[in-house]
Amino acid sequence: MCPVLGGTLASTPGSYPAPQSNVVPVDPVDVLRGLPGERAEHGSQDQVLKHTLELPADLWRRVAPAPLHHGLGAFAPISRSRCEPLARWTGYADPMETVTWSKPESERDGTPLLVLMHGYGTDESRMARLFEYLPAEFTCVALRAPMVIGDHYGWFLLDYFLANDFADVIAATNTVQAWINSARGRHSSVSLLGYSQGMAMASTLLRLHPADYRATVGLSGFVLENELLSLTESFTAPPPFFWGRDKADLVINGDATAYTEQWLNENTRLTARTYPGMGHAMSKTEMVDVSAFLRHYVLGSTA
Repeated sequence: MCPVLGGTLASTPGSYPAPQSNVVPVDPVDVLRGLPGERAEHGSQDQVLKHTLELPADLWRRVAPAPLHHGLGAFAPISRSRCEPLARWTGYADPMETVTWSKPESERDGTPLLVLMHGYGTDESRMARLFEYLPAEFTCVALRAPMVIGDHYGWFLLDYFLANDFADVIAATNTVQAWINSARGRHSSVSLLGYSQGMAMASTLLRLHPADYRATVGLSGFVLENELLSLTESFTAPPPFFWGRDKADLVINGDATAYTEQWLNENTRLTARTYPGMGHAMSKTEMVDVSAFLRHYVLGSTA
């Protein structure tokens, strides 16, 4: 696993740290007061969700074999000349053959679909741990990225500066879009949630297919700075977007954060929240805010 961009989700069930005295209490009813565009900063972060959380026992999981099409077993350069990725690229898995659902198939019809995308050097199980913190009205599905990165997965290769090969980005985006198109017919709407590199995926899907998504959530991640993407953007109305992060997150560099903030402010109906002390992670407090955002823009929408 990539130790830098793999990210962290933080403690075992029932063993979250006690809240600090200066933590700002969050009432779900009040979270979205003043939307759109309100910015809020919570106090010192409590209850960060860690990697050691176990999957809930009632998850329904479909796992198909994912053989490698390539066995390159070597470091693959990004943009073919500039820099090396953070982890060993060993090939491609069969795309979208491994997903985790929050509901059994018999309970999915007519529900809003929330598609979750993990970070670089992790897998879908990290996002499935969020299911219990998201609104029960949604059918959630966590996708496994198609690119094999060491013992884990990624959507496209990255280096420490978040440089990427845009062809890889488009290939991954088209793969996810095709999978979503195959599933969307039985759902009332589709929304996106991406963590770290998954936020780059979610925002790219939104930029290329703005009419397809009701709401988008980006956590501790970034929006890709790419001239071709900018030229293709065509929003008839600013789409609702939730951006959650810790300002002191050392994984997402300052230039990427600055561009992300600029793009989101210029193009979306932005709800921005910060969580001091969370680091490159996700927290229970953040999930309360995310859930309120989704209820407001998806369940409360008549569009």
